[in-house]
Amino acid sequence: MFKIDLEPHEKTVPLELAWVRDMGRSVMTCEVMSYRDQEYVVLAKGASIGVVSGWSKISLLDMTKREELSEQYDIANYVTSLTVIKNTVLVSDLNNGVTFLIWTGQSFRLQCRDDEPSHVLHTSWLFADRNVFLAKSDMEGNYCIYRYQKRSEEHTSELQSRSDL
Repeated sequence: MFKIDLEPHEKTVPLELAWVRDMGRSVMTCEVMSYRDQEYVVLAKGASIGVVSGWSKISLLDMTKREELSEQYDIANYVTSLTVIKNTVLVSDLNNGVTFLIWTGQSFRLQCRDDEPSHVLHTSWLFADRNVFLAKSDMEGNYCIYRYQKRSEEHTSELQSRSDL
């Protein structure tokens, strides 16, 4: 973790090492998440550097305590990106598409997963007309947009394909 002191009149800003933590695996990507005034680093960890098969884990690092929480979520392959808003985590996977997780304060809950696994490189959130959309881009050059539909009476969720470009 590096700390950056942004002085308004300096042309270059030196990085200061704030702290180091051995995560035991290679960290593929990370994002910051806030949940009830607590900040975490959401980490996607793989089996080893350069290996694109096997299992990855989504885990949390408590920023205050600088400790990794024991609760982790298994992803079936290589995580290529994380997109975090508040306590929601959108995960793209090299072989298995998009996974949408919610941090409940105790564990990750699977909200939904796309039904058409593909080699996803990046995911993003889109918001329009009080609707939530998830977008993914894959290795074949496709850009797909899904509408997130929560069914409150069944306590289930689904992704509805809205556009393929």
